[in-house]
Amino acid sequence: MAAALLSLRYANWFVTLIYRIGAIWLGLLNFFFVAACLSWLTDFALRLMIHKQGQMAARPYVAGILFTAAVAAAVYGMLNARWIRLRRVTIKLANLPASWSGRKALVFSDVHLGNINRARIAERIADMARRLNPEIIFIPGDLFDGSTDDPEQLAAPLFE
Repeated sequence: MAAALLSLRYANWFVTLIYRIGAIWLGLLNFFFVAACLSWLTDFALRLMIHKQGQMAARPYVAGILFTAAVAAAVYGMLNARWIRLRRVTIKLANLPASWSGRKALVFSDVHLGNINRARIAERIADMARRLNPEIIFIPGDLFDGSTDDPEQLAAPLFE
């Protein structure tokens, strides 16, 4: 919370570092909470099915597996968020002017430029857009993420 509030007022490397650490920690905390709940449920199920000695021996393994899966899910989520997907979709629109028939449009959304996604990801999107060479580009989702960073600097690669 402190990092989010600081990022609304200040834009420097320290605030960016705190914001990133906070974002990673909150993601891990979310997955750890799920792992803890599943550990308790598994422990309860084992207590019902297995006598006390066998159940107690399995507890560290169950917790270890679930918390390892939580870390793996968090790492996957961070990597997945950096992966830019390209999906080609053909759309037929009624009453489309003949001059727009067969043209390409590019839609990208939820870039969230700010403390997590910097100009580098904008450069990757801009490079992909240049290769695709669309006639029009739509940005329906969140372009910025509440940072006081200079929006022109963050998004400059997209509009060059």
